[in-house]
Amino acid sequence: MPVMSDPIPDKIRALVDGAQSGEADLRRDFIAGEDNLGDLVDACLAGFAAQQPPVLFRRGTEIVAVERSAAASPRAHYRGAAGSLVVRSVDVPRMMTELARLFTFSRRRKDGTLAPCNPPPGLAASLLSSGGAGLPVLTGLSSHPSFADGRVMDRPGYDAKTGLLLDFGRLRLPPIPAAPTRDDGLAALEQVAEVVSEFPFATETDRAVALAYALTLLQRRMIDGAPYFLITAPTPGTGKTLLATTMPRLVQGHDPAIQAFPHDDAEMNKTLFAALADGQSALLFDNVNGFFKSETLCVSATAATMRQRVLGLSKTVEVSTAATICLTGNNSQPAADVAERVLLCRLDARAEHPENRAFSRNLFAWVEQERPRLLAALLTFLRAYTIADDKPALKPWRGTMFTEWNDAVRGPLVWAGYPDPLDALDATREEDPARVALANLLSTWHAEFGGHPQTVRDVLGRAIDRAAAGDFELRDAIAEVAGDRSGELSAIRMGKYLKTHAERIVSGMEFRRGNLYAGSVRWLVDLQSDGGDGVNGGGSTA
Repeated sequence: MPVMSDPIPDKIRALVDGAQSGEADLRRDFIAGEDNLGDLVDACLAGFAAQQPPVLFRRGTEIVAVERSAAASPRAHYRGAAGSLVVRSVDVPRMMTELARLFTFSRRRKDGTLAPCNPPPGLAASLLSSGGAGLPVLTGLSSHPSFADGRVMDRPGYDAKTGLLLDFGRLRLPPIPAAPTRDDGLAALEQVAEVVSEFPFATETDRAVALAYALTLLQRRMIDGAPYFLITAPTPGTGKTLLATTMPRLVQGHDPAIQAFPHDDAEMNKTLFAALADGQSALLFDNVNGFFKSETLCVSATAATMRQRVLGLSKTVEVSTAATICLTGNNSQPAADVAERVLLCRLDARAEHPENRAFSRNLFAWVEQERPRLLAALLTFLRAYTIADDKPALKPWRGTMFTEWNDAVRGPLVWAGYPDPLDALDATREEDPARVALANLLSTWHAEFGGHPQTVRDVLGRAIDRAAAGDFELRDAIAEVAGDRSGELSAIRMGKYLKTHAERIVSGMEFRRGNLYAGSVRWLVDLQSDGGDGVNGGGSTA
């Protein structure tokens, strides 16, 4: 995901180029009230742009700075662990502080002499409103080495090619082989698989999804669009949250940003945007029980950025959505469109009290100790796959959805002999309540009317008549998708439902519009010859 070159005004570019080449010195002394404001803004932006390492960055159209949070717990502080990096919007006081650190400001006294003074607040405000032209573009933060286009990104600091600021703390990796063989790559992946060896995965596909979670965490900043991960189990205490936090500790070196699942989508929008604006690269929504859906999650899975107006201000902030999102819950199940964007990882200890199970080691302590070796193994595996000439052909994920993720995560795992993580989506689809309701209505409708077109009112009338005779099957199928709060059938809701779900193939059937009858649309169930959920095909039985 290379960063597009940032358009820089020629004047600022010339100032920065001259300063960095040593051919010219940037002006550092200013007299308040005597310099032209436009020239002053250009000179200050050029000074900040020439700083090495960078202090201020441009994100979208706002100027931001990067700070390190304090250690979050007494034990972490005792161990000397540093907090995670976060992105902060620069305000006027912070901009005045940075101006004072880099430049000298004076004001002229009445007698003509100069006296030191603080940077003018108006200058700070003008710099903020300029959008930061010429400053290095910040696309994200990374506390770990990454992998992109066959290149191991293991040098800390600002990477101008990607716009990432990499900060590894005290992490030191062993050497990564330049040309690992297939056997080298597979052996490296098995080292990583040791991390999850004691979790009670329901199937080998679930184990593959757990490894896909780790590979996504490692590469997410460089991937446009990625699925979410849902770790679920039938019984509390099976290890869902342990797995969901172990992988971020392995890759990032610290826990993900843990949140409660918001009660409505408006709150989800605010929660997700705030975390992304902070620069969080891994989020965990813990204890999401039962069925859930979210329009915000649907959009952010495939959109490269997210925009939102800042409360109380007349400005809009744009942030990258390149974060790995995991959810946990007991018997959790995504519904509606979000079900097509979530990979299910099921744990099942087959025990009444799985919390009594004991791991053979303290997993967090072991991962912290072995992190350099395990990260090097992940990078070795990816490099081995990149140079391999026997890459597998993958089945598509809804056409072009998650193309980059398919190449970066699915491909390597399938190449290594693991089940395709996309297979986990089949179970999610089958249990999606919206899909189940549509399939039930299609089959019940077809059993009653065959392929003959019917108006909505005729169908509702038949359902009511059948129910009066003791047969509730058609009425219940309609009530599930078009019933009002009292349970009564609504022709308006039914019409909207049919329009929304027209030509969606489920279990080899779909709703299609028939000819008008007395000014009313008629609907029929069309059977597909392939009997599957693929491309429209077959013909009407009418």
